[in-house]
Amino acid sequence: MKELIQEASAWSSKILGKETTSIEKLRKEASIRDYYRVISGDQSFVLMDNFDDLEGATKFLYIGKLFRENNLPVPEVMAFSEDLKYLLLEDLGNEVLDQTNILSDEAILTKSICHIANIQNLPLDVLQSFSKESLVHQTFGFRNVFQYKGIVLTSKEEKTISNLRYFLVQMLMNQPFVPLHNDFERRNLILNKEEIYIIDFQDCCVGPMGIDLASILYEHDRNYDEELILSQIRSFLSKKSSNMKENKVLEYIFVALAHRSIRIVSTFVSYFLEGKLLNRKKDLEKFIIRIILSLNKLNRTEEAQIIKKLL
Repeated sequence: MKELIQEASAWSSKILGKETTSIEKLRKEASIRDYYRVISGDQSFVLMDNFDDLEGATKFLYIGKLFRENNLPVPEVMAFSEDLKYLLLEDLGNEVLDQTNILSDEAILTKSICHIANIQNLPLDVLQSFSKESLVHQTFGFRNVFQYKGIVLTSKEEKTISNLRYFLVQMLMNQPFVPLHNDFERRNLILNKEEIYIIDFQDCCVGPMGIDLASILYEHDRNYDEELILSQIRSFLSKKSSNMKENKVLEYIFVALAHRSIRIVSTFVSYFLEGKLLNRKKDLEKFIIRIILSLNKLNRTEEAQIIKKLL
């Protein structure tokens, strides 16, 4: 690890033309990338270490350019290494919106809904789209969650959970497909100079409408007032040209919330079994609760009862 930091520091010093006076590792998320704050004189930058993920780095540069061209606030790319291992980014500061109360929930959600609506206006033909197969694959590891928790399901229960995965995917495929950030949570939003910037946007793609809305309105770490959520859905609909109804958007959201939460729980357990990302263990139960909430809202009470065994 020390050698990697030294290598990153040496590269940033070379790019900036002066010695890096300090480099500190920033918060690690469920990503292969590492981030560092680089201080050089009186300036600071964020250095992204992509390791060998050339495709991910290429997508980051492309999507960032696409967002900026469509007036979506994202950090500027100051420089990148020839092999795209390192990217030097504008430092937006420390006001990540899952760690600060500087703005009210209503203010954050109002701006977030505007950002989501603007993301959905991006051109469809330049982004990769989810397929039915990819959506099914995302939740393949969910059966391992029961084993991880030491829970033995009956053959009937196993079949019920398997059928649930395919049901959710079919319901997702019936939704309008739109451009998505695909991980639109407060931890990927930063307040800087009175603007809410979007980060970690490299997984932007085309997919079911409910995914970004579910991510922010029913975030695992936040429980917003129902009327606030409904007012944000109405605001979202006011920005759309279709005659879509509130109840239909709520259905889209709960289907996306169930599928997304199952995917995240599956991914977490896969990491935990490898001894990785153990700092996120505390979040596992919160995502399970989101699965149960969404299934109850969709009147899938039998599946919800089985998943309650994970608590």
